[in-house]
Amino acid sequence: MSNSWRQYQSYIYIVFLALGVVLLILTINDLIVRNPRLKSSGFTLAFTGAWETWIFALALVITVLFAYYYGKVVRETKKFHSLISSSSKHNFVKNLRELQTIAMHLGPKYQALLKESMEKWKVK
Repeated sequence: MSNSWRQYQSYIYIVFLALGVVLLILTINDLIVRNPRLKSSGFTLAFTGAWETWIFALALVITVLFAYYYGKVVRETKKFHSLISSSSKHNFVKNLRELQTIAMHLGPKYQALLKESMEKWKVK
């Protein structure tokens, strides 16, 4: 199986989500809360000057965007496993198109699982 970025997409989304949250916390502290303990310990972005507002906006967008992407991957994974573990061939065949779409989005591991299930149910 070839390595695809889709195999690691949930990890990538978590890393970018964590980066966005850290930047968001730092900029919220500098712009709104102004906690002197964080500033005196060196956790500040005040050296960026007026750019800190733009960093805040970027951090907010990154956090929301990657939280959505990670949530989407988790939802699709749960849905895939619930549909593929169905004990009914009719239910499996009825949802086959959706399973193929989800497997394509989730990567080669899930495509292989779908292929195994299709062979198990003898579906082409």
